[in-house]
Amino acid sequence: MAVPDLRSEPGSAECRLLVVIVVVVVQVVVVVVVVVVVVVVVVVVVVVVVAAAVAVVVAAAVVVLLFFVHLVMSLMLYKKKVAKHLNQTNDVRKPVNTDTPSPTQRARLEKEFWPKKLSREPTIDSYTKVVTLNENTLVNTDLSTIVCTESGGDSTRTYVRSVFPGSPCQNCFTILDCGGDECLQYRAGVGRLDHDITSLYLITISCEDTARNTATEVIQVVIIPNEPPKFKPDSLTDTFNVNAKTDPGDEIGEVKAEDEDGDLLSYTWSVIPSSAYTAFSIQSDGKVVANVDLRTLCRSFVTLQVTVTDGYNTVGPKVIAVSFSNNRVKPVATNLNTEIMVPEDTVGRIYTYLFVPDDDLTYTVTSSTADAYAQFKSNKQNLDVETPLDYEEPTLRVTDLSIQATNGFCDSDTYTLKITVSFAPRNLVARPKKIS
Repeated sequence: MAVPDLRSEPGSAECRLLVVIVVVVVQVVVVVVVVVVVVVVVVVVVVVVVAAAVAVVVAAAVVVLLFFVHLVMSLMLYKKKVAKHLNQTNDVRKPVNTDTPSPTQRARLEKEFWPKKLSREPTIDSYTKVVTLNENTLVNTDLSTIVCTESGGDSTRTYVRSVFPGSPCQNCFTILDCGGDECLQYRAGVGRLDHDITSLYLITISCEDTARNTATEVIQVVIIPNEPPKFKPDSLTDTFNVNAKTDPGDEIGEVKAEDEDGDLLSYTWSVIPSSAYTAFSIQSDGKVVANVDLRTLCRSFVTLQVTVTDGYNTVGPKVIAVSFSNNRVKPVATNLNTEIMVPEDTVGRIYTYLFVPDDDLTYTVTSSTADAYAQFKSNKQNLDVETPLDYEEPTLRVTDLSIQATNGFCDSDTYTLKITVSFAPRNLVARPKKIS
């Protein structure tokens, strides 16, 4: 069966138009439904927001109302207490008007009955904001006087709330009574101040009343480094010209130093050569004194090296060249530590010891060969033959001497002299030969 062609049949255009109209109507319905849904959602959101706002306003109003109710009740309670108290203390001869109590009564009643939450906060009226403290302070030191008041007459207390930084002296600061006032005090010995580690502390102080209301301020504590002592003059070299003829305790010079911080100064010293160290002392005031007669040093000069310290810083050394006049020096032999040969027929002087310098010298001569030395005699610096020398006796042939000279202050080194007796031919007498 053949399918009919609608396009060729009557009424097909009307069918197509009908279909189009139906599609359009459906689309319009869908759009309307969507719009309605959106409008409903928006309305719901607005209603919720408005409801929340109304709830907040109502809650705020309730809070405000409750506050005013509480305030009114507190005032009514206060008035009843005032009236009751005035009735108990009323003088019959002088009725008291409960509405207008005297200033004294009002102050007492306010202190006794006024709700604590209405008390006023304390204030720190006076304090030193920036203070300085030497890092080597050794005694307890008041840094700042603190005045804290509470306008309602309530009692207060002041305390250290915090210290920054916390090292190395966090516990060094506290609030103590200082003659009726409260003072921030540095407590020596609790910790160690060190400018190189911490040069500034921020001390937070708080003043608190009995209702725990607080006022807070910050005090800056600047740590001042200790100044090292200084030599006067500043030069680290000096010279002393000293008469070596001294008695113990005689002053031979002075090392001057001062300290800006007022610290106690002390001196240490060394001497070149070190063997002369005990010959000198430096007193606490810097005076250099001799401990011995300086002629016994047997030197024309020495070098002092002096340092000064304030207990925290050491300065020096200051080098002092000390030159002596009227001094003595150790005698030095110029012709000893030698050996001489002496013919056995020698008589009189055989040797003279030579020393430089040779002023006022005395000599000590000893021998390890006593019998051989008995052939000789020492006379000051001279050595003479005392008895005839005997080459033929081996024990008398060699004499060993040890010689030392002194000027009364300085002893020379010990020198040696070896004396060897040599053979000397004797004169022979010719005798006639007997002929038989």
